[in-house]
Amino acid sequence: MRILQPAEWKKPRGFSHGVVVEGPGRWVVLAGQTGGDEAGDYAPDMAAQVGLR
Repeated sequence: MRILQPAEWKKPRGFSHGVVVEGPGRWVVLAGQTGGDEAGDYAPDMAAQVGLR
């Protein structure tokens, strides 16, 4: 198992950006992503966090 953590992204709190699991095959598992922007800041509502504005 390998944690996917881009160097330029802030370290996550309470979730992971992604995990790679080997065998059988290769799986990339994503869960718990949040609506933060590139700086790790969050819009005040869900619509803005998912880019519906």
